[in-house]
Amino acid sequence: MKFFISFFLFFSLSYSQSLNFNDRKHLVRSVVFPGLGEYKLGEIKRAKKFFFIESFLILFSIETHLEIQRIKSKMESFSANHANVIISNKNDKFILDISKSLSVDIYNQNQQRLRNSNEIYINERYQWRWDNINNMTKFYDLTIKKSHSKKILFFTFGAMISNRIISLIDVNYLNNLNKSNLKLSFQPTLLSSQISKIKLIYIF
Repeated sequence: MKFFISFFLFFSLSYSQSLNFNDRKHLVRSVVFPGLGEYKLGEIKRAKKFFFIESFLILFSIETHLEIQRIKSKMESFSANHANVIISNKNDKFILDISKSLSVDIYNQNQQRLRNSNEIYINERYQWRWDNINNMTKFYDLTIKKSHSKKILFFTFGAMISNRIISLIDVNYLNNLNKSNLKLSFQPTLLSSQISKIKLIYIF
């Protein structure tokens, strides 16, 4: 995600350098908040669509982030009460391991059987023992729920970047449309011969 954000910002800034000052301002506005560039160009209806989408994505990402924090807090208290282990500041692999084994002894035996001696937990801070298999299953369900919420948050951020890209393209289209917009005016003229003719005037 960080790579895509950095690439998008680099692309936007590099592209805007080839445009005039006013065009760059509108593009930068769309990067900051999609629809703002359209709003400054007077395209209110188009701006409202981008405003609505971006506002929804922001609120949805905030709620998803809060949901992840709630699940994380519940996992920490649940594992401390039912497995006698503190999972705060532990990596995701350890959390996944304790969700699949009733105790550290059973886990280590399985790893020794598979000859994965480097996967064995020896540190006292990484010892656990579930009081029953049902609570271990409940903890596993929480890890799955947290993983799904993280994926949703990731795709939400991707949607926010996409919304900015679309707004950027839209503002660029509007800028080019304003530059190339031709207004046609028909003006009748009466010559001395009394023959009526039509004059076509291109107003740029």
